[in-house]
Amino acid sequence: MKHIKTRLIQQVLDALGRKVSRKEIKNFLEGVDTYTFHKSIRKKFPTNKVIVYSIDQQWQADLVDLSSLSKYNKGYRYLFCCIDVLSKYAWIVSSIEAEAWKRHFGSF
Repeated sequence: MKHIKTRLIQQVLDALGRKVSRKEIKNFLEGVDTYTFHKSIRKKFPTNKVIVYSIDQQWQADLVDLSSLSKYNKGYRYLFCCIDVLSKYAWIVSSIEAEAWKRHFGSF
């Protein structure tokens, strides 16, 4: 089943004699759950190439904040996630406080 186009809705409203802009139709549809749940997903999208020649040459890292779940995780509030770009090898280290990570990686 195809996704409803704003142009089709605008044609129907024009046939009924109602003046509504495409922008108003789009804003309305984005607020309707059934429209957004069944919206087509872009499977191919532009990405930037990353050229890496050896393992450990480039990493991607992030600090995940899990403060709201700390009572279930023995007080651990943060996860430091790191991925090697070439090998896709990933590792995660848990921490109770974020300041240690900020002090360690703040100089980069």
